[in-house]
Amino acid sequence: HAQLLQEDPHQAGGAAEGLHARHRAAPVQRAAPGGADARQLSSEVRIDVRYLCTHLLRWGFIGKELNYTDLALITVFAKQTTLDPAAFVLHPNPIDINYTEFERLILGMSYHLYLAKTRYDPFEEFLGETMDTIFKKAGVLLELPEGEEDE
Repeated sequence: HAQLLQEDPHQAGGAAEGLHARHRAAPVQRAAPGGADARQLSSEVRIDVRYLCTHLLRWGFIGKELNYTDLALITVFAKQTTLDPAAFVLHPNPIDINYTEFERLILGMSYHLYLAKTRYDPFEEFLGETMDTIFKKAGVLLELPEGEEDE
C-alpha cells in the first residue's frame, strides 16, 4: 500500500501512474538531547482525492455499482472517525487522504461493491480480491512465479 501512496507521479514509469501524492510534515515528538528515543522528522504522505477518482474511473471502479455520490459518502466515512455528524472534523477542500484513510476508503468501497454483487462469497475474500485488483492496476503488486507462493 505504501508504494501506491508514496510514488512520485512525475517520475517516468511511476508505479502510481500519476497518483498525486503531497507530502506534509507530520508532528514530531523529540526526546531529550542524546536520548535513545530521538525521532527523525518525517512526512505524512497524502493523496488528493480528485486524482484518486481519475484512477478509479480508469481502472473501472466508477460505473454502475459505484458512482461519484457513493464515493463521496465513502470518502466521508474514510475521513471521519465518528458516526456523529455533530462531531465531524472540518477538512480543507480539495480533500486529500493519508495512508489510514486510504485503507478505510478501500474498505468502504469494497463493502459497497460487495453489497451490489449477486454472488456472496465471504466478504474477506471479496475484500482481498478488490485490494489485489487495485494494487495490480496501480503497478505496486507483483505476481509471484509458480511455486514461490507458499514460501
